[in-house]
Amino acid sequence: MKKILFASNNQKKFDELEAGFKEIGIELVFSREKLILPETSATSLAENAVLKAKAAAEQSGFISLGDDSGVFIEELDYAPGVFSRRFLAELEDGTPVPEGSDGDILRNKFILEKLKGLPDNRRYAHLISRFALVAPNGEILTKTFSKNTFIIAQEIKSGGNGSFGYDSILIKKPTIEDGEEKYKIECRYYGEGTTIGCLSQDEKNFVNDRVGQIREDIKKSLEEYRERK
Repeated sequence: MKKILFASNNQKKFDELEAGFKEIGIELVFSREKLILPETSATSLAENAVLKAKAAAEQSGFISLGDDSGVFIEELDYAPGVFSRRFLAELEDGTPVPEGSDGDILRNKFILEKLKGLPDNRRYAHLISRFALVAPNGEILTKTFSKNTFIIAQEIKSGGNGSFGYDSILIKKPTIEDGEEKYKIECRYYGEGTTIGCLSQDEKNFVNDRVGQIREDIKKSLEEYRERK
């Protein structure tokens, strides 16, 4: 099985992606030692993904997969976007917003207050993830992305074992292509207005299938790299 290193220290992100890669014969590996990764910039998600992957590849000697994600809310002029992880640095009274789950709650509350009273058709949010696969010598093997559209919930709901970031305010409603019957079977939250923050990891993967959108690009670039080597 082909192995690639995930250029992140975020275990929950790794758990979200691991199973999807394994299905196509790629083992995504999480570093036992904390990786020293560069601070993400405000330039672009794609650039941040490349910087992370290059740093991990250099430190480990493994082909590495970097990623960076952002939530782009239409009604907020597509904020927080590339600033998603660093969005809302401090409250109105100057109190710093902490890292981790406590900070996530404050950011989500801030967003809900900004959208208070708006109907669903003015609550669209796009979760965009950029990925970069980089060889140990620093060569960029491929850059790819995933995109999923959600509706911002009216209230925070969480409790799922894969929840982090903005998951507790993101609702995915099925499209015709998704198939409503499939959603009724696969996702217990269907029709309840429950966010993806309430789902198990498997259910969340079904709804927010990031790896399903990128894994063929990753597989193809790995095969081409192996052939050249």
